[in-house]
This record gives sequence, C-alpha cells and structure tokens, in this order.
Amino acid sequence: MDKERIIHEFVKNTAEVVRITESEFNNEILFHIRIYVRSRDFDTSDEVWLPTKKGIAFKRDDLPDLFRAIEALKKYAGGLNS
Repeated sequence: MDKERIIHEFVKNTAEVVRITESEFNNEILFHIRIYVRSRDFDTSDEVWLPTKKGIAFKRDDLPDLFRAIEALKKYAGGLNS
C-alpha cells in the first residue's frame, strides 16, 4: 500500500475533521483514528487536510478490543440523561 486509504471521516468543527484511515508501516497494516486540520498547500494554495499528533493507531489484531470498547461506550452513552 503506497499511501493511506480514508475509510471514514466526520467533521469535528470548522477547522478539524476526524479521519479513520488504513496504512502500512514495516509491512504491517495499521488503522488510525486521527484529527486532521485544515491548511493551505504553499505551492498551489489548494485547501488540504494535515494530520495532527492527536490520534491513535491500531494493528488489525487490536480491532476486536476497539470494537468492544466502542460497544461499551454506546451502552454507557445510551444510559446518560440528556
């Protein structure tokens, strides 16, 4: 895999998006959940999204734990009073 593949993204605010991506590092597939910020390309002045250090990477083997954590969060959030 030459570059990262965007799996999903959602808007966090007017200047940031949260992206879930797939990439390869040392011949291992990694999945990332990372915040990207809006910026400008210096050469073309096009709008670009740049990754920040705010995020986390998971190996494929870690995904079942992540899914269980998300299910626990869904149950917890569903029980909160609005």
